[in-house]
Amino acid sequence: MAGQPGPGYPGGGVPGPHGRPGHYPPPGGRPSGPQWHAGPPPGAQWHAGAQWPAGAPFQPVSPQAPPPRKRRRLWLKLGLPLVLVVVLVGGFVVFLYGEAGGFRSAQEKDLNSGSATDPLEYGVNIAAGDTHQYATDVPGYTPGATPDAGQLAGVDPRQFYFAVLKRQGMVKVSEVIHASYLTEDLFRSTWPGGLVEHSVVDWQTRKFIKETQEVSSADGKLQHSETLRRCIEGNQEAQYTAADPAFGFPAKWETEPEDSHSCSRRMQPTWDVENVGTSDGVMPGGLTADELDRYLSYVDHVPGLLDVRKPTVFTGTDGKQYLRLDVRIVPQDGKVEDQDRQGVAFLNAGFAQTGKKPSDYPLIVGAGTNQGRHFQYYLDPQTLLPAYSAAVDTQPVKLDGTTDTGEDQNLVRTLYEYKYPHQLDPARTHSGGPTDVGYTAPPFPRPDLPDR
Repeated sequence: MAGQPGPGYPGGGVPGPHGRPGHYPPPGGRPSGPQWHAGPPPGAQWHAGAQWPAGAPFQPVSPQAPPPRKRRRLWLKLGLPLVLVVVLVGGFVVFLYGEAGGFRSAQEKDLNSGSATDPLEYGVNIAAGDTHQYATDVPGYTPGATPDAGQLAGVDPRQFYFAVLKRQGMVKVSEVIHASYLTEDLFRSTWPGGLVEHSVVDWQTRKFIKETQEVSSADGKLQHSETLRRCIEGNQEAQYTAADPAFGFPAKWETEPEDSHSCSRRMQPTWDVENVGTSDGVMPGGLTADELDRYLSYVDHVPGLLDVRKPTVFTGTDGKQYLRLDVRIVPQDGKVEDQDRQGVAFLNAGFAQTGKKPSDYPLIVGAGTNQGRHFQYYLDPQTLLPAYSAAVDTQPVKLDGTTDTGEDQNLVRTLYEYKYPHQLDPARTHSGGPTDVGYTAPPFPRPDLPDR
């Protein structure tokens, strides 16, 4: 009955819907005092059939709130498409950045740039790598007049060769006397004679000496011809002619303008032919340590380009001991549209990393850019500088590794003698003075160097 306490609610209020206690106070109003508060007594929860604790004050319970309505999250509607747009735009920007070369190294960006250091300017499409520092000393080897064969057996051949090249490249004045043989038959029949050129270059002043003379060989002895030609100042050429007693002609020097430009274009930029012979075609002089590191780093990082054998001790016919070192420049794929592998082209591209054009400095190799070279060096064991070398330009090789027999290239063989003076000999810069190129027979027999 209305107004009566509900079951289990002593003095309680009227039950609410579904038999649950109402949320209003019992008759007589809300109890006064602090004992009344909303909710069940601490630790007690109401449930159907539960008895209200005897003597416990009435504590109305708030009705259970309905579960919150699930709202559609606005960020799912707007955020996900926005994230997708950002990802797509960001990916496109990254793609454009990559296409523009943003992820390439400075050396890779240099390819096809047309700069002086661009390897494509020299016929190869292989970028330079990192620059390393190369020492002039060889770990495990102590230079001396009497070389230790045991020490040589333990050295790294490539490291040894790079030490030799770095020493050679830093000389201020280089002197090379060389005889060239255009065919193998001439090499065999006239060795060690031939057409000999004497070249001395001061790499700082760019002043030079250039002399040519025919030298013949008979019974193991060399005979200089009666005529010597020498470049002198003023774009002129001095010529010496020995006396001819049979006809009563005295020895004489004559000076005349040179018509071939072989003197006026010497050590001038771009003139390849006129600058052949200023070095051995691998290493000129006058370079800094940093320039040499960049040059050597390039040729060092082309796989298979250099094949260097262990140095050995060699005793020459002059009684001196030398270090013999065999080195092959082996043509490799230049990654360009050419049916042949590239050899000398890699030397040119490597030298260009110094910032100097090979044709301007000059570093000139008479061989074709698709040819390799095979060197046999004879080194001074104390200075580790070349004293002599014999070299042959090798056959062009196709990409599949077969010899390119259709390529018409001269397989020139050259004998080099090296000297390292402190300055040019003034007596050889004008008419008069020495009447021969100072060529002597090498202290080793004619080498049999394969041309492929």
